[in-house]
Amino acid sequence: MERSYPITYRDFPPRKLIPPALDTFAVQFGTPAGVCKALGQAPVDAACTAAWRDLWAGFWQEATPASVTC
Repeated sequence: MERSYPITYRDFPPRKLIPPALDTFAVQFGTPAGVCKALGQAPVDAACTAAWRDLWAGFWQEATPASVTC
């Protein structure tokens, strides 16, 4: 874990939600074109846009806490 981040965790998050991995994920898959590039498909392929939506839906499902306690 990066010690330069001012966040401490009670329960360690999944690896892909740690800031350096999160930054890489966002840069690589931030747009449908990025997903198309990763899949080796044309940027206008509708399947890439669907894959991009599914990828981010899965990310938000994992990133959103099940319950927030104050």
